[in-house]
Amino acid sequence: MDMPWWPALLFLPLFPFSIVFVLLIKKLPQSWLRSLAFLLWAQPGVWLLGSTAAPIPDWILYWALATAFLYAYRALVIRELNLWLSYIAVSAWSILWIVLSVSDVTKLMLFALGFSLPMSLMALLGGELERRFQAAYGGLYGGIARSHPRLSAMLVFTLLAVIATPLFPGFFTMMSSIMAEMLTAPPIALGLLLVWLLWSWSGILLLQGLVMGPAHAESAMSADLDGLKAAIYTALLIAMVLFGLQLTEVF
Repeated sequence: MDMPWWPALLFLPLFPFSIVFVLLIKKLPQSWLRSLAFLLWAQPGVWLLGSTAAPIPDWILYWALATAFLYAYRALVIRELNLWLSYIAVSAWSILWIVLSVSDVTKLMLFALGFSLPMSLMALLGGELERRFQAAYGGLYGGIARSHPRLSAMLVFTLLAVIATPLFPGFFTMMSSIMAEMLTAPPIALGLLLVWLLWSWSGILLLQGLVMGPAHAESAMSADLDGLKAAIYTALLIAMVLFGLQLTEVF
């Protein structure tokens, strides 16, 4: 059945449709529900784009880039982990509209998963912080690199995956998109580079408030991740790296 493309604006959210997803993440009470939302939200949008025969107008690319930049920029001042993550998710999923212009829907589904998987894992880690400190907020307690070395290591590596550093899936998605757009639309390619830079900048600022500095007195009162959970999170991160390397075969 031929579907219109415009409902995908909600699931690969462009502003102001993106407000729905951000509010949903704010309202979901449990970390596993937020994790599922980050994992699954973009997939109906990919399906809708794969089910439509209607041409998608070119101006959507500039709307998508503007949304990606807006949320990447707003993430610079956010210290609440789940809200920051929702902004990065909107920014990343907006880029999928640009990816579609240089790719096909099958690849788009893989690229969407590449963005979503690290966010889903980070949402679970946010739940670990909430259980220990009643909030996942940078600057509220800090210094958990000393008091919770396993948890802080998982946070650091998962955040690197979220902001699309090398070997993680998002890196290959961004690189393929920038390289393709550099040949056909250099301004869009430069815009993607700027968005990517803002992700990294905001991620570093968030980590500074979570894991850097002296440990707060209350931090030592809660337990670190146990060995089994740390092993599971590590295995998931390794699986993401392998998935990212696999993406190089679909460029």
